[in-house]
Amino acid sequence: MRAEYPPRMVEVRRYWRSTVRISEMGASGRVLPHRVLEWMQEAAAAASTQAGYSPARYLEMQAAWFVREAKVAIDAPIDYEAPIVVETWISTLRRFRSHREYIVYSGDDVVARGQAEWLFVEMREGGGVRPRLPDEAMKDAFPRDAEFALTEEETPAYVEPAAAPTSTDQRRIRPSDIDRNGHVNNVRYLAWLDDHGRLVDPKRDIVFARMEYLLDARPGDRVELSLYETPTGDAQFIHRGDDRIMRSMVRRTAPTA
Repeated sequence: MRAEYPPRMVEVRRYWRSTVRISEMGASGRVLPHRVLEWMQEAAAAASTQAGYSPARYLEMQAAWFVREAKVAIDAPIDYEAPIVVETWISTLRRFRSHREYIVYSGDDVVARGQAEWLFVEMREGGGVRPRLPDEAMKDAFPRDAEFALTEEETPAYVEPAAAPTSTDQRRIRPSDIDRNGHVNNVRYLAWLDDHGRLVDPKRDIVFARMEYLLDARPGDRVELSLYETPTGDAQFIHRGDDRIMRSMVRRTAPTA
């Protein structure tokens, strides 16, 4: 039985603030979509640190939260030097899975929203991971608010196309793509999807992306990106040989004439 103690006030929603930098702007004049996802990642790390679980503490615990699926909606253009605030909170925590929500504000306007499904894992010696259940102290540190930033209705379902791809592209994974946990940072995948789409039409901007991360990729790996145009958006995949590393559904602005 758990010992009783006086309840402590723990913030459910936390906030991360920044200002849009010139390096975050793309050729179209809009903030690059992977930069928006990067803000959400920074907000999640800051919220965890404020709750007592910093990156250094996770290293001591030999544990980490990995993103299994990420969704990001870009609702409005975001201007250079605009002040931004990312509001984030946990909506669900079941066993070793958690959903974290994000709303990005510029002034009083909602300019982007997101959701990520995170898996809590134990980092094993020699590489590899296995699921790990958060203890009671961690559960107490991350209270939940069962409100979602994105709805099921606006989230495109994954598609398995039967026809040949509209376009393919190849990429070699560089050491600069790798994060502190030794795998490709989830933000980089969105940058690759954006790059590939712009090779097809440079004037189409991502307005919604749903990405499921299936396998790790390592420095030196050669991967192939494929893009399929479908009625509900662009189905995009990343493969390493016969292994599928990631699948996604991406909605972009209307094609240019």
